[in-house]
Amino acid sequence: MPNQPGSSDWLRGARGGRPPTAGQWADPNFAIPGWSVVGSPEPGDVASSGRHVGIVYGNGLTLSATTLDGVVRSEFGFRPGEIIVFRRFIGR
Repeated sequence: MPNQPGSSDWLRGARGGRPPTAGQWADPNFAIPGWSVVGSPEPGDVASSGRHVGIVYGNGLTLSATTLDGVVRSEFGFRPGEIIVFRRFIGR
């Protein structure tokens, strides 16, 4: 039901109207309503480096989309030296 009023409100940024960008997901000081920054990621959490966003799959892996391979499972977000912000949906 895309385009239904309220159907994607949970994903809208603090200013409303548009979903958060990868940079906003990765900024721990940017408030995304319904989402909390967490230090210990669990499956279903969102991982962002500021340039890329993925969903934590588990066991040190995330699911994310690429322009060449479509949706992939990789260690994005869990590689040594990566600076990643993890967020968990906590509700409205």
